[in-house]
Amino acid sequence: MTFRSAAVAVALLLPMGFLLPGCDRARSSSATNASPEVRPPAPGAPASGTSASLPAAVSEGSPHFQHLMGKVDVGGKVLHFEDHQGTREWVVNAVKSVLDGVPEAKALGPLNAEEIVDSIGIADAAASARSLRKDGDSWLARRYSYFPEGRKGFSNLMGKEAFEFRSPSFIPAATDLVVETRIDGTTLPGLIQRIAGACGQQAAASKFLSEPLPIGANLEALLSMTDLHLMLGVDISSWQATPLSPQPVDFFVQITGGKDLLPLLLPMLEQGMGKPKPIAGRQGWEMPVPPLQQPRAVFLYGEDGVLTLASREEYLKYVETAAMKLGQWKEYTAATDHFPAKGNLLVYASPQIPTAIRWVLSKSAKQINEEGAPMIIKAAEMLEAKPWSLCVANEADGISTTSEMPIAADVDMASSLPVLTGTSILFIGARAWKKGSDRAACIMNTRNMQQAVRGYQNIHKLKPGDPIPWEKIHREYVKKPVCTGGRYTFAKTIPKVGSLACECDNKEHHAEPGKTKDW
Repeated sequence: MTFRSAAVAVALLLPMGFLLPGCDRARSSSATNASPEVRPPAPGAPASGTSASLPAAVSEGSPHFQHLMGKVDVGGKVLHFEDHQGTREWVVNAVKSVLDGVPEAKALGPLNAEEIVDSIGIADAAASARSLRKDGDSWLARRYSYFPEGRKGFSNLMGKEAFEFRSPSFIPAATDLVVETRIDGTTLPGLIQRIAGACGQQAAASKFLSEPLPIGANLEALLSMTDLHLMLGVDISSWQATPLSPQPVDFFVQITGGKDLLPLLLPMLEQGMGKPKPIAGRQGWEMPVPPLQQPRAVFLYGEDGVLTLASREEYLKYVETAAMKLGQWKEYTAATDHFPAKGNLLVYASPQIPTAIRWVLSKSAKQINEEGAPMIIKAAEMLEAKPWSLCVANEADGISTTSEMPIAADVDMASSLPVLTGTSILFIGARAWKKGSDRAACIMNTRNMQQAVRGYQNIHKLKPGDPIPWEKIHREYVKKPVCTGGRYTFAKTIPKVGSLACECDNKEHHAEPGKTKDW
């Protein structure tokens, strides 16, 4: 059993921990819309109101309650507050069930689920809260997840500390899509070692990290130098409100922090693309990018280790000489005036982006003959030409997420859960996609039930034919599933290997022949 096989088993656990939400303006012009009995606190200040003065949904109180209410704008509707007490125990039990149901994991020997959970950091949040407020025709949302002992594990991949955003003073004004973030791999070697130790594979992990790479270094050395700052700008301003066809897309990517990595990467780049040539005052290559309808993109590097990728040399020159920058653009400032000066992820989409998405969705829906097409077209019509924005900021004791979501809606969304937002309805696929999605979800449900039963069987040393206590399994291991398009039948006794404990009556939802032979 290699460490890579172990990593496959552990990778099944990762989706549990990365459901980051959204956040609300601190300096909004709509502060006067706050409910009279509860005023928004100053940014970063503790909440002035008591828990009794807040919405009933969160009035039960918690040792973490006042801390979180200082992080979310209680002038908006507090949609959800959750104290995560006991979450770690639930996650540990779920991890045990997953590991017990993965045949590859059994060959690793004793696995410490507690150490795996703590290393990855998927159950460290002690509490979380989110709020929503209407500001004109925009929805402003905030979420804060509280980590009393600080963040660890994979939550550090966007940087251990918030950094000053550079894109407002660097990216040209009127750029339609901007993404700025950090890629910090320096903590990964230690994290891999901790996870491997919990799996009894520390020696294998050390070997894995120390194996020489074709570029002349090992993985541990490569990761220890990987602390990069990435900026992306995309310009689709040539699109019209009702375009006849997509226009060529200009883009710009800059990656800083690669001075130590560049000497390792250059031989590999030259092997694949030939010797570099002088372009725009740097060294680099030209390459085709047909998906973006640009004939030749440029990929450049400088002695400072800065990597640059641009759709064309002319656009790169425009980026570097533009007189007006993004931070001076009225659409950008209007959509981000509630952002902190520092953060770990910045996303801004200009009014052109909803226009382009609306056109793509409508065009695609009209080309398919499916019953879901009218729904897609209707959802696309809700997209108005207004900016979107998102900011994630790592703080010493948690993660704050801020977002603005303008959609065309006449309903009072603040009185209900924020499930009818643009992002949650826009990407409902047509019938063919949905059938495939339902089938994949059903097979995953069947697999989860099988893993839970096998985990319970192993822990309690049961044999095929012994009764299955489904109520206990659904209470302690995994929730009872519901299939879209079928009904489940649950076996009364522990099945033999290859037989299913949970089956769907929809024949289209069955896994490929032979796939379940080892379940």
